[in-house]
Amino acid sequence: MSENFVTVTAANCPAENRSAALEQMASVAQDAKSAGASRVTYGATLSGLNPGALVFIQFFDSLSSFENVMGAFANSSAYAGILDLGVEVYLRNIAKLSDVAYTPKLDPRPNYLVMTKGKSSTSNPELTSLMQECTGIFAQSGAQTFRFGQILTGDNPGQYLLGITYPSMDAIQTAYDALPANPLVQRVYSEIDVNMRSIIQIHGMA
Repeated sequence: MSENFVTVTAANCPAENRSAALEQMASVAQDAKSAGASRVTYGATLSGLNPGALVFIQFFDSLSSFENVMGAFANSSAYAGILDLGVEVYLRNIAKLSDVAYTPKLDPRPNYLVMTKGKSSTSNPELTSLMQECTGIFAQSGAQTFRFGQILTGDNPGQYLLGITYPSMDAIQTAYDALPANPLVQRVYSEIDVNMRSIIQIHGMA
């Protein structure tokens, strides 16, 4: 199944219920896949605008699949259960994924996601081409998956999201120590005004 869209949902959760909520998210992820999501990643933020927030990321081939999932959640006992734990959604963005080719490395399973958001006056096709040029550099730096897209709805429509997964915090440090010195990466930084970067600890994938 192709992946053309991604939704990023973030929610606050009482600290005393966070572990239980993360366990419950495994069942919510299975419900999402059964209703039409092609892939789900979930976890909690370690750094960024809202440390400790829960994050639920779904990939879709079409927005009708997203609609199906939201309809399924209305009747999902797993989804109702996570709301009973005091989880409150405060953000849901839908982004259109750009066609950037990247061979994923899922063994070992990624443990961390670095999500970067920024705005740019450069056209989407130009940025997509530039990102494609950079994929080899990120692969050499230990990145396991690489997805890039433009926000359609939610907070900051028109801005861009870049999501890159890594196996460890050491791998993230190694990558971000090396990347700024690369001319191609410097060009990316010159084209995109970064206004958010969060590290998310991945607790599960489906």
